[in-house]
Amino acid sequence: WRVGDVESEATWGEVCAELRQRGIEEVQWVVSDGHAGSRAAATHYFCDAAWQRCWTHFIRNLLAKVSHKDKAVLGRELCAARKIEDIKICLAEAERIAQHWEQRYEKAAKQIREQFEQTLAVHGLAKTQRRRVYTTNMLERIMREIKRRTRVIGIFPNEASCDRLVGAHLMLSLIHISEPTRLLSISYAVFCLKKKKKKEQRLYYSACYTQRSRY
Repeated sequence: WRVGDVESEATWGEVCAELRQRGIEEVQWVVSDGHAGSRAAATHYFCDAAWQRCWTHFIRNLLAKVSHKDKAVLGRELCAARKIEDIKICLAEAERIAQHWEQRYEKAAKQIREQFEQTLAVHGLAKTQRRRVYTTNMLERIMREIKRRTRVIGIFPNEASCDRLVGAHLMLSLIHISEPTRLLSISYAVFCLKKKKKKEQRLYYSACYTQRSRY
C-alpha cells in the first residue's frame, strides 16, 4: 500500500511502474471501477491486459439514475442479460433493455450502451472462474477486513507497525485465495491510501489477475 494525494493517472502510474519493477508479468485482466486514472495507468503499463469494468460499480451507478420503484426490475433484467453465454445475444439483449427504458431514463440507457460491453471482458471464462473476477468484490472484502483490524489499533506508533499488520493480513488473504481448490489467484493486490480530511481516510484499490490451472 502507499499514500497518494489524489487518485490520478500519475498516482496509479507510480503503482503500476513499481509492480513492473518487482517482476509482475503475463497480466491477462485488470479489474477496476471506471475511474479514468487507474484505467489509463493500467492500459499504459499492462497494454496486453484486457480491462474489465467492475459489474458491481456499473450496476450501482446505473441504478442511481432510476427511481426506487424501478431499480429491482431493471437490475434483474441486466443481470439476466449478463448471464447469457453468447456475447452477441448478450449485447443485443442489453440494447433491447436500453431501448425499453430510454424514454423514462435517458441517462441510464446511455450508460448501458456505453459501458455494458466493458463488463464482459472476462465473459469467455468458465462460469466458475468468471464469478470471481467480474467484480472487485473479493478485494472489497479484504479492504473491509483491513479497516476493521486497523480501527482496533486506532493510532500506529510508526509506518512500519502499520506495514506489519496490513502486510500480515494480505499474506494470509493471498494464501486463502491461492489454495489448490481455487481456479484463479491474484498476482498482486494494489492498495492506495488517500487522505480526505484530517481524521478521515479512504482506501483505493485495484487488482491484476493471472490465470492458473487447477491441475
